[in-house]
Amino acid sequence: MVQPWTNATLGFDELRLALDELCGELFRDGIRQYWRAMDRTAKHISEGLTLVCALCGHESQFETFEVFASRCAFGGGELIRHRCPSCGVIFGPAKMLALCDGELAGEYEAQYRAYLERDSTTDELRALRTGILHLATDLVAHRNTRGKVGPWR
Repeated sequence: MVQPWTNATLGFDELRLALDELCGELFRDGIRQYWRAMDRTAKHISEGLTLVCALCGHESQFETFEVFASRCAFGGGELIRHRCPSCGVIFGPAKMLALCDGELAGEYEAQYRAYLERDSTTDELRALRTGILHLATDLVAHRNTRGKVGPWR
């Protein structure tokens, strides 16, 4: 990351990009801290509670549901999903299913602020040109003796 306070030669666009990156880092850290605290709290309050299948409505103790655990790639902490012992569907994570519409919208808004997209047109055009060049090179390399294009004989 560029640190704007260490380089006085940055132009306006470079400074704005550096500040956007810094803001993104701060948002991402806030998201990680929030979900870390939520995960710690959930571990203490979920013991002894029942879980309801999101598809068939089967209700049972947490322990009767098979657990699938992973980590969120976007700082959302642990993602715990459950397989229903009745219908077999895997659902969750419960912490996301428990959010009301406003809370879920706020979560997406925070994620979009943390991961601002930049204009990738130049990169996409470069990748397209490179891909076309490689395709043309491959076609020429695989031309057989009868002048047909491709790896076929």
